[in-house]
Parts: sequence; structure tokens; C-alpha cells
Amino acid sequence: MDTYHVFGFDVESDISLPELPPAQSTVRPVVSIRLGQVEKFQANVDGTQHYASHDQILFSYDGVARFRVTNGREIVVDAQSPADAMLLRVCLLGPALGALLHQRGVLVLHASAVYVGGAASVFLGGSGWGKSTLAAFLRARGNGLLSDDVVAVEASEDPRILPGIPQMKLWPPSVEALGIDPATLPRLHPGLEKRAYKVDDRLQIGPVGLGRVYVLDTGDRLAVERLGRAEAFSELVRHTYLLKYLASSGTSVAHFRQCAELVKMVPIYRIVRPPVLAQLGEVAELLEGHSHQ
Repeated sequence: MDTYHVFGFDVESDISLPELPPAQSTVRPVVSIRLGQVEKFQANVDGTQHYASHDQILFSYDGVARFRVTNGREIVVDAQSPADAMLLRVCLLGPALGALLHQRGVLVLHASAVYVGGAASVFLGGSGWGKSTLAAFLRARGNGLLSDDVVAVEASEDPRILPGIPQMKLWPPSVEALGIDPATLPRLHPGLEKRAYKVDDRLQIGPVGLGRVYVLDTGDRLAVERLGRAEAFSELVRHTYLLKYLASSGTSVAHFRQCAELVKMVPIYRIVRPPVLAQLGEVAELLEGHSHQ
């Protein structure tokens, strides 16, 4: 059994997870990932393939595995055979780990986070909105990647980002724009062209203060606009990772409270930019300058 470090805690796992840095501590890991049987379950009334209660979240991906996440401490993986190893890890390190973070009381956002100007900048967006590409360009300019796709916010009087998985998920045009041949990077899914781009320049393993949050938007101009608290709150809720799990697990009220407190402490902006890769350098330069204001 190997041990790893991610999101501020050590993990012991029956499954090899090359995407994660190894644990540096001799303290017993607080999270366990193990292979085992996961019972079939009746999906929640919304029809999605998951079931959530106050202490467990179960979900399944056809042809991959069933997962059971319990009390923020254990993930059981019931892998189907044959299952693609990379796709299994994508599901494990995405939805399963995200569910575990929710159970641990962490604010989990569908976002990317980069160390810019002495603090963490978080970029909110749905799938295909370009948050990973923007993070990759900022990293290429000398900024440090903190997390991609799943961003964990330690919500407190001093909000901090818990460094996550040092890997980005990029489509081939974004990879090429970075000067990398997509053929040299593994696919995330056998049927998809999207690639896994692992980086080895982890800034640090400890939490990083959260400076600013940006909601990605597209337009024919380049601008950054501060959001009012009501709109900022709506965007945080909208871009919550695995939002569908919260109501049935009984954690919605606590989550909404975290979002409401965060908008009081951290400025949240909308960044409008043209949806073309050729202008990403300008976008990155604008954000670097904005982070120092």
C-alpha cells in the first residue's frame, strides 16, 4: 500500500496514484483508499447515478467502478473488469476525492487555482470554459499551479487554498499552444482527445492564502469587473463541485453559509476575454497586473 499527500492530508491507497506526490510524513494517513465491494444502490430521486446520506456518498460510472465515500475518511473502489486504469483514476481523483472533501467540511469548487502575486487566484468555470488552459498559461509564465478542476478552500477567517493534484486536463490545441506535442501526453479517456499534463513544480504542500476569485466569461473585449455580493454568492454556488450531492447529504445549509462568508472576505470578479488561444498571453498579463493592485 502506497502513501500520498493531497489537499492537506496523507492518503494510503491500494491503487497506485502516480498523479499524486508521495507523503513526506511518518504520521499515519488520515484517509484510506481501498479496493472492495460496494453494494448496488437506489439512485436518488433526481435520477443521477449517486446516492448520498449524512455519512456516505455512493456513485457509479458504467464500465469503470462503483465508489463508496464514508465520513471523509475512506473511499472504497469496486472496480469493474476490465476497466481502463487512467479512467478509473480520473473518477477516483475527481468525483470520489471531491465527495470526500465535502464530507470533511471543505468548500469544493469546480475551478483552477494558481499562485499569482503572492497569493492564490482561483478561476471558476464549467467544463470547456478554459480554466485549465488559463492556469497552464499562467504557470508557463512562472506562476505556480496549486490545483486544477477540483479546488479545495479551507473556509475560515483567513481563507486558504489546499494544494491539490499537480496535473492539468487539456485539449490538444491548448497543449500545442504551450509548445508541447499532444502525442507525448496520455489521454484521460480512451475515447477522448483530452490529455493529462502533469507538472512537477508544486509550490508547497501547505495551504496558500486566497487572494482573489475570477469567474470566466467570454466577449469581444478584455476586462475585469468586480461582482456584488449577491452575484458573487450565486457564482460560488453555481460552480460548486458536485453540487448535486449536497441536498441529499444534508450539507447544503453549511455549504451556503461558507459561500456567504467567503464573499465577505475575498474579492470576486468576472473576467471577460475573447475565446481565442492567441490572446491568452494578454489575459495572463492582465491577471498578473490585477493581482498586484
